[in-house]
Amino acid sequence: MIYSNIYKNSVQLHEIDNLGHMNVQYYLKHCLDSCILNLKINNLISNNSNKEESFVLEKVNIRYLNEQRLGAPFSINFYISKIENDKILILQEMENLETKKISSTFILSFKIRKQIKMIKNKFENFLMDYPNKFKIAPSYAVIKGLLNINKLKLSYEKLLDYPKIFNTFCGIAKNKDSNNSDTLDAADYMGIVSASVPNLLMMSNHSISKTNIGGAAVEYEFYFNEFVKTGTCIKLLSGLRNIKNKTYTWSHWLIDIDKEKILAEANAVIVTMDLKKRKSVQIPNKMKVALEKIILE
Repeated sequence: MIYSNIYKNSVQLHEIDNLGHMNVQYYLKHCLDSCILNLKINNLISNNSNKEESFVLEKVNIRYLNEQRLGAPFSINFYISKIENDKILILQEMENLETKKISSTFILSFKIRKQIKMIKNKFENFLMDYPNKFKIAPSYAVIKGLLNINKLKLSYEKLLDYPKIFNTFCGIAKNKDSNNSDTLDAADYMGIVSASVPNLLMMSNHSISKTNIGGAAVEYEFYFNEFVKTGTCIKLLSGLRNIKNKTYTWSHWLIDIDKEKILAEANAVIVTMDLKKRKSVQIPNKMKVALEKIILE
């Protein structure tokens, strides 16, 4: 409808990764933009403020259901899933407008930073006016592959001494957004994890160019402690959690090098894919043998 303010966009060339589909960080980047758009146009936050003044993003669960290719038009539907004492759970669904398929889902947990009662009232009143904007996460949006991953709860000090954990990224924090913020956001953190993937594959004794077999994310969950400013020296530590026939799971810890603290933790399920057929396949035996040697538990 012409009067609809639903978030709409399309997959751009700079968003495509080396496997030919939209990179995981841009799914999340669009998700965050959609969230801000809806919070503002529905007067859930002031149009002159940003969401960080009212909310702290504590956790995000993402499921990748169907890949988005170059040029694909898409929309993102915004729903409120739950209102707790001091938290708001938001569900968003990205839909490919050509195929009419849900390409990814996002469950975001925001802690209310201030004026808790007033903000909760705004959300409750919004749902009274627009009951269709309430939606409990459907089965396809709920984390599945990460359900049985034990939370290691490692401190920075214990993390350094934990066996079979590798440094997979080390560099300078950069903000890829265009909102002139000097602080990274959740999608920037996702981008760092994405940039570490070729280094992860190096550990598995596997070559994409020789086998045409790569991997695609199925699920991600992020826990956020702090979002740092651009220019911060950071590194990513990673460890393999498990291997199955077609999937394997990694845990990641994003570190502020100067302050020696954990900024965020992430878990990710990766499915092995034949990049020509665009179908999941069993993990090659050579790769599986190499990965089994570096499992954390």
